[in-house]
Amino acid sequence: MPPLVTPFDQAQAVYEREPCARTFFEDLHFHLCHGYVYSSPGCFAMVREVNHDWSEQRMLAPWETQPGGDCWMIWLLAGNAAEAIGKLPHPKPWLATERSGRLRVVAAERFLARLGWLSQ
Repeated sequence: MPPLVTPFDQAQAVYEREPCARTFFEDLHFHLCHGYVYSSPGCFAMVREVNHDWSEQRMLAPWETQPGGDCWMIWLLAGNAAEAIGKLPHPKPWLATERSGRLRVVAAERFLARLGWLSQ
């Protein structure tokens, strides 16, 4: 039987297939020190508190955080997104993600509606 690919493995693989400024373990370290890391057999996530109106440069610096900020920066998520979002310590009005070099900041309600958690 082939080995099971875990969400942790999937997250680490992102750094192998996309250009990244740092290694997976460097970013993991920053999120362990300045944010939140959640890992289970179903998902892996690195997130931190920021402000939705920060500059892109500041938003994409994993050592930058704003305790009590109005936005969760979802740095990396692999596996079950609903499980990961459900493990956030508390809700915030904004969620930010970066994919394919593009930063997106969206209202949390809109993101949750796409997960099927809210009716639009």
